Parts: sequence; structure tokens; C-alpha cells
Amino acid sequence: AIGWRCALVMGVAAMLLVPVVATLLVPRSLVRRNLIFIWLSTLSCAAVSIGISTFSYEFPSLLGGVVGCGITALLIKYHVGLTHEGPAHDDHDDDAEMGPGGVRATGEDGPSRPAGTGALPVRGPDEGTIPPPIIPHRSNSAYHGLPDDEKKGRSAPEPTSSSGRGSSGKGGKLKTASVMPGVHHQASHEEVDVDARTHSGGDSEDLEAAQAAADLDRVRGETTLKHAIGRMMPLWLTVLLLIITRIEEFELQGMLRNNKATYPPATLGTLGTFSLSYTGILSIKSILSVAEVSWSYEFLYVPFILPFLVSGGAALLAYRQELKKAPKAILLTTVGRMVKPAVSLFGALVLVTILRGVPNDRGAPAYVLGVTLADALSHGWLVFSFPIGVLGSFFSGSTTVSNLTFGAVQLVAAERLGVHKASMLALQACGATSGNAVCLNNIIAASAVVGLNVSEGTIMMRTGPIVALAYVIATAMLIPFIYAGQV
Repeated sequence: AIGWRCALVMGVAAMLLVPVVATLLVPRSLVRRNLIFIWLSTLSCAAVSIGISTFSYEFPSLLGGVVGCGITALLIKYHVGLTHEGPAHDDHDDDAEMGPGGVRATGEDGPSRPAGTGALPVRGPDEGTIPPPIIPHRSNSAYHGLPDDEKKGRSAPEPTSSSGRGSSGKGGKLKTASVMPGVHHQASHEEVDVDARTHSGGDSEDLEAAQAAADLDRVRGETTLKHAIGRMMPLWLTVLLLIITRIEEFELQGMLRNNKATYPPATLGTLGTFSLSYTGILSIKSILSVAEVSWSYEFLYVPFILPFLVSGGAALLAYRQELKKAPKAILLTTVGRMVKPAVSLFGALVLVTILRGVPNDRGAPAYVLGVTLADALSHGWLVFSFPIGVLGSFFSGSTTVSNLTFGAVQLVAAERLGVHKASMLALQACGATSGNAVCLNNIIAASAVVGLNVSEGTIMMRTGPIVALAYVIATAMLIPFIYAGQV
């Protein structure tokens, strides 16, 4: 009941807001011309997620993303809703010459920046950030790789380097990276001899287009279905393991959560009694001699070893001959990245446990907070329900932690107000989901991954209005459900 309401609201919000988000990255005119593609791609994710959430709360977002990714790939392959026309020059914000990927070409006046109103600044490589995309260039083989019908009437061109980028001077070497990242070739980079002459005007542009088209056709020819499936092993194996361990018909769920057969328990003094089941479930009972207080961890059921370690390890073994680093170095890097989030998550879970207290504890902080605020604000609480969910994700960086922290507060408030509890909790979940866009932890982590040297405040100024729009949409859509009673 909570899941499908949240999925429905966030799906509608996505259809309305994803085009708005796209204008932060590319010109508005380009978004308008490809609006059908954006909507179809978004709908392919949202519709699947909504459908699955009507009968399961385990992984609608995960499967929705996977199916949507596949459908989006087909939309791109068959150019559904896509246009390759250049940016319209009648828009004041789009009248500059555009480079690949919606990035304005670097000129004499300074470094590149993404086009479009409100686009985030992207500084040059000397400032430690991502440089503008560069179209790769190759030798005369680019011309010979063209289809026969395109060779007619065209003389074999001499390779050039546009504006001399990447060359080492006349007769030097030009390094060109693979066109499609993630696709393995015999060598990740190759050196080709080039005559580093500079061309200007339409001839240079035609040559660049020919070289790019030839490279893309070559990569398409080398990328087989078997090759693509193999490279996507971490993704589809994760989904497969989640499905077979969550669907009851496979009977693995009950097996992994069976806590009846255990090894002999061990007494930990006043801390409690520790036990370990044959299926790897850790538990401590009678914590601090309080019979009602206990803790357990389902080692093989909680998404950790299954599916992530298993799928990642399988991919590591399958492609071990192509590794650029030793497996030990890869594991140490992964563990190093997990240390800080693990510390934050540990503290957050301690806070959650303290707030929630034991079941049916009317003295728990969450219960007291929910009763006090609901009595003070009455039905005005609805105005703050979504922002409270945002607040939880803002501090923790996790939708789950936000729901764990403030879900009990929202539930108590709904009971005090006499409104539909599932709809109130759905509003909390919508806020928790949207709050990830303004979470400092997420912004810092994402910026580090892509190498974006932009202040967190600058990014939050762009994402904050998007969250505010989601707040209006979610509250407006769920208020009828909240007051509709048991629907």
C-alpha cells in the first residue's frame, strides 16, 4: 500500500521533472526537440516500477531501472523520439557554437562550459576537472572504414587534429581513446601517425564527422550480443540473485531466514546471549538483561554477500585476465571507499534504534515527537511531512535510514490525526527519496566519481528547486489519499 502510492507519485513527478533536470546539462532547445524520447525513457522505468510495486515492495525500483535501461537502449538504437539537428540559433542561450555532448567549444576567451541556462560550470583540465569531450581522430583507415556509398565522390582525406588538441606537433603522435568506454579492445589506447596539419572551415568538420562515424561503426561491429551480456554480468546477476532470494516460490527466502536450528549459544554476560544459526543469522537476545530487547542480522538474506559480493566476485573471476590492477588492490580500494559510509551508517542506525525504542513503547522519542507535533500542528502536519523525509535523507544520504528514523514519527502523527496511515507514510517515502538530491554526502561522492570540481553549494542551488517542485507534486497528489480513509 505504501510502495505503489510512492511509486505512482514519484513516477508522475519524474515525467514532469526529468526534462527540467535535463536543461541543467544540455540546452533547452535540445531538450524540447527530444522531449518524446525523454518521456518514453522515463516512462519505461516508472511504469515498470509502479506495476511491480502493486504486488511486491522488494525491488520495484531495481527492476524498473533495469527494464527501463534496456528499453532506453532500444529507443536510442532505433532513434525513437531523437533528433540530431543542431541547436536552434533563435534561443539566446543557445546561440554559441556547440561541441559534442552539449558543451560549448573552448575558445580564446576562456575554458568550456556546458550550454543552457543554469548549466553547471565545467573548468578546463588544468583546474582538475573534466575537459570537454574530444572527437577521436585516426589515420586514413577512418576513410576506408566508411560505407561504399559514402566514399563515392570523396577523395581519401588526410587525418588531422582539430585545433591541434592531443597532438605533439607536426608528424607527431596522437593518442585516441576508445569511442565507447567499457568496451574492451586489444589495447585501450593506440598511437597512430598523423600529419598534424590544421584545417579550417567545412572540410575539417566533414573530416571529423567521417572519422567519428567510422570509429562508431567499427565498435558496433566488434560489440556482439554475447560480449554485451558478459560485460553486464554484475548488473543482471545482481538482479537474478535478488529475485530468486525474494520470491517465496523459490523457497530460498524461508531457508535463508530460518533461525530455528542454531549452534550452541554463548553467554555475553549482561550484554545478552549470542547465537548463530546454520544459515548464518547472528542474534543477541536479552540485551542488558531486558527480555524484550534483541538484535539479529540475517547474513545471507540482507543484500550484502548475496547478491553484491557474489556478483562482483563472479565478474572479477570471469574477466581476471583483463584486470589492470591486482584483485587485492581492487578489494582494498573498495574497502577504503566503504569505511567512511560505514561509520556514518553505523551512527545513523544507532540513532534510529534510540528514536524507535522497543515495540509499543509510548515513551520512545519517536512516539513523543509524533504526538507532540501532531497535537501542536493538527492537520498542518501535512505541510511538514514531505520536508521531514527530505531532512532524514539530507543528513543520512539514505532513503532507508530516513524512513527508519522518521517513519515511526509519521505513523504516530497519522494515528493522532485519524488519517490514512499508508498514504502518510508514502508521503514520507517520497520526501526521503527526493532528499537524496540535496544530500551533501551524495553530492560529494558523485562529484568525486566524475571528477567534477564544483562546490556543493553550487550543485544544491540547482537541485534544490527540483526537490521543491517534487514537494508540491507529491503533497498535492497524496492529500486526497490521506483523507480518503482505507482505500
